[in-house]
Amino acid sequence: MTRRESLFMFSRNRNSAGGFHAPAPAPGYEHLSPEALSALQWLSRERIDYVVVGSLANAIRLRAGAGLPATIVPAPYGRNLDRVSAALASVKAGIRPVSAAAVGLAGADVVLARRRITADELLGSERLTLRCSDFDLDIEARPEGVPSYQDLLFDASRVEIAAGLSPEVASLEHIKLYLELRRHSAASPTVTQSLLAAA
Repeated sequence: MTRRESLFMFSRNRNSAGGFHAPAPAPGYEHLSPEALSALQWLSRERIDYVVVGSLANAIRLRAGAGLPATIVPAPYGRNLDRVSAALASVKAGIRPVSAAAVGLAGADVVLARRRITADELLGSERLTLRCSDFDLDIEARPEGVPSYQDLLFDASRVEIAAGLSPEVASLEHIKLYLELRRHSAASPTVTQSLLAAA
């Protein structure tokens, strides 16, 4: 089977029966994407411990922007990672390419592989870009030298972005670090380490 033939496509019906309905955003957070809100509500419902980083954390902190994709760093203890793995399987999570154009299917919803994500992958040095049944979710990489989860959590703060939904949101300093790592993810290890050293 060729690489192209191994791809499978599926349509995401955001509000189908059994799907996820985004909660009404709290005042001041109306700019957040319903997809991002759905992702965080799902994480809360699955009792997953995490810190929000990346574009979504930036959108929450600065109160501007849609905040896509939802990006998190999960708590690294075993029981939490098991919950993440099982929850991702329940929403048919699959690895999505950076862009459909990269695999010759511009404009399509594409998944390169749908399989159970393991705890080792959740703690790996490679970012997981996932496509779930109703939303996209990125799980940030853990390359050597990034702040520990405990450091992220210590500097994070809970923000109520919808009724009953108050995720831990990374500090602006850590948001900036992860955004820089994302921009330079294709760069050499030397560049990555210099970014970490300068944080």
